[in-house]
Amino acid sequence: MTLTEYIQRQFDAQHRLWDASLEGLTDETFNWRPNEERSLSAAFSAWHYTRTEDNIINFVLQRKPTVWIEKGYDAKFGLDAKAQGTGMPLADAQAQQIVPLADWKAYNQDVWAKTREFIGTLDDEALQAKTLVKPLGEMTVLDAISNMCVSHGFRHLGEVEYIRGLLGLGSAAGI
Repeated sequence: MTLTEYIQRQFDAQHRLWDASLEGLTDETFNWRPNEERSLSAAFSAWHYTRTEDNIINFVLQRKPTVWIEKGYDAKFGLDAKAQGTGMPLADAQAQQIVPLADWKAYNQDVWAKTREFIGTLDDEALQAKTLVKPLGEMTVLDAISNMCVSHGFRHLGEVEYIRGLLGLGSAAGI
């Protein structure tokens, strides 16, 4: 197995879990958050992560428009064209709503497809090329994908799993 094949397997596994994590949710439960001072909704965690993957894969690594902007999802959801939640004031993050969930699922599928397409173009040499990820600095393409997408995505997926548990929906992983 090549490194690129391994990365694609990680994305495939994560994307399947993201898709499963949305099953059983409604517009209301997707946007619900626990009554805790610093809590966020599953919608915010999902938005933050998928926007990050979209930005890293499309804008940072390929210098192409994000799916978010290209397909008008920013306007569809009435959200900022460039924001992805990093550094957002807590009150703004807590107030954010994403409806309808069906449109969110479509955005995910569009991002997943673009990621799969891009990963398929990479080889070990391309993974070692340097790229600039603001504000973090220069890193290899492999590190940008591994740190900003794969591990980051699984972390935020855990937040959604927690919300699912609080809602009595159980784990998306079937555990």
